[in-house]
Amino acid sequence: MKRIITTLTVLMGCANFVAQAQNTAYSQSSSGIWFEVRNDSLNPCRNPFPYIQYPITKGKTWKWRLTIGSQWGDERWKTWTGGIVNKYKYKITDTNCEVVTPMGTLSCVKVEAIAKSRIGKTRLTAYYNDTYGFVKMDNTNIDGSRIEIKLVETNF
Repeated sequence: MKRIITTLTVLMGCANFVAQAQNTAYSQSSSGIWFEVRNDSLNPCRNPFPYIQYPITKGKTWKWRLTIGSQWGDERWKTWTGGIVNKYKYKITDTNCEVVTPMGTLSCVKVEAIAKSRIGKTRLTAYYNDTYGFVKMDNTNIDGSRIEIKLVETNF
């Protein structure tokens, strides 16, 4: 199953702006659910991707790694020479968390993740709903700043 999300509200520090995410990748398979905002300004230095592995149960944890080349660095947050290896750790911390959205109050799965590499660490708290997918993502960037991404509209 694949969905295309049409509009996200992104809060960066004090500035709010709407990002069109027509190139957003969302996929669901027998192993889990994956979401990627294909806008590099919204994923500084490779924050953890919103990702859930099945089965969805409170307390479930998983890990994975991703090698990232220096071309993905960004002067606004961090640059580096050579590759880095992000080591991701995920945990489902709640399976019935209520989140208020423009679509109403939704029951969500809450996932917390951390990514560590030789250049620092980043964090993600993501909220997933069975109907709408990931509806809220709160990222703590490598420099300590935050980006919050919220679903505000869908095409279904």
